[in-house]
Amino acid sequence: MKPLYALVAGVLVLAACKDEGGDGKPQGGGDGRASGPVDTTQFEAPSPVSAASFVLAMLGSDKFALKSARLAVERTRQDAVRDFAREAIAAHSASSTRLKAVALREDLPLQAALSSEQQVSLKLLRDAADADFDRLYIDQQLNAHQQALQTLENFAASDGPAALKQIAADAEPDVRAHLDHARRLSAGH
Repeated sequence: MKPLYALVAGVLVLAACKDEGGDGKPQGGGDGRASGPVDTTQFEAPSPVSAASFVLAMLGSDKFALKSARLAVERTRQDAVRDFAREAIAAHSASSTRLKAVALREDLPLQAALSSEQQVSLKLLRDAADADFDRLYIDQQLNAHQQALQTLENFAASDGPAALKQIAADAEPDVRAHLDHARRLSAGH
């Protein structure tokens, strides 16, 4: 377990020192330190414009939602969180099935993998203390659904196949509803 924490700490240090000002200097307090806490539950939202990258991003999103929801069903002690997780399992299973069917017709790749950020987040969720589990799960779901929403919106602005754009359009209200539900759960914690 210690090597994972060392890896996460190293990633966080590198992220905190990233040159985002374009001047060759790390951002933060000018001394190489981050100017605030680094949120490990944030995923960088991809900007897919191709049909293939959209399919892989959304299948990866579904895979993360399914794995984390299954953990939540097993570990949470709160009925509201368990209900949210069960809804996520049903919705993301259906979403993946619809997306895979269209991707097959369009001859697009189907082998989505979890991103490194998603893998770390799942590891953190698995290793979370019982007292911290629900808060972490909800925070991760807020960020994951915000990312999924951005992915859907980015693809809607692309020149992708009509059938995939329809899937994106159909999924957007569901993702917004899940995001709103996660926000309500978050407000209750």
